[in-house]
Amino acid sequence: MKFTILIIDDEKNIREGLAADFEMDGYNVKIAANGKEGLELISKGDIDLVITDLRMPGSISGEQVLREVTTKMPGIPVIVLTGHGSIDAAVKAMQDGAYDFLTKPLNLEQLEVIVKRALEGRELSIQHAELLKQVDSKKKADMVIGKSAAMQKVMNLVKKVADARISVLITGETGVGKEVVANAIHNLSSRSKNAFIPVVCSSLSETLLESELFGHEKGAFTNAESMHKGKFELAHGGTIFLDEIGEINLSVQVKLLRVLQERKFERVGGESPIEVDV
Repeated sequence: MKFTILIIDDEKNIREGLAADFEMDGYNVKIAANGKEGLELISKGDIDLVITDLRMPGSISGEQVLREVTTKMPGIPVIVLTGHGSIDAAVKAMQDGAYDFLTKPLNLEQLEVIVKRALEGRELSIQHAELLKQVDSKKKADMVIGKSAAMQKVMNLVKKVADARISVLITGETGVGKEVVANAIHNLSSRSKNAFIPVVCSSLSETLLESELFGHEKGAFTNAESMHKGKFELAHGGTIFLDEIGEINLSVQVKLLRVLQERKFERVGGESPIEVDV
């Protein structure tokens, strides 16, 4: 894979010289003249390694860049550059999570070796994470019972829709395992760490179902003594499974259609629209 290196240094000759050298070595290179520019580039993603000076003008120092990266993106190695008079600061940087440090004037060959070693470690880390993800996905897919050709076809469809931002209609007779399939879609999606909330629509009356799905405000009806969040709010960021959806009263179906189309609803007795991602 082709890695991207970010070089942050207020000295133009250093950052442009390093950029030219690493581009000749086959890396993608981005440069920043200060910590603020550097963090903006890092926030956009696609950075595999950061080389930063410790002492730079401006409100954001190299130490702050280091802390930001090691806290929020711990997989990205940071190599620190410092003057001879700042060895103590470099040692402190190592304690704060820097991969390595070099003093100026730079030994370019030494820096190249450090960069190569750091990126080899990052590549192994990425491959390891991908392998764990594949193993986890296989385990989740294997939760669905059935190895027949028909079930394999179902699972192929499940995998296709799992990470799509769409609503999914699952059809079949009672007892065939629609909730199992819904659970498989949830488990194989990026939502799997959030809630999976099933609702048996046929077991609730029209009034109760509306409140159960969308929630209600205090005083919306008799005995509504406090605000109540509905299943859609509780499933925000995750998955909601509406079982026996054909049994829902038509007036509630109209409100449900709006949620599916616009991802918005109001609680019973409420006026403010609530956005939901399910």
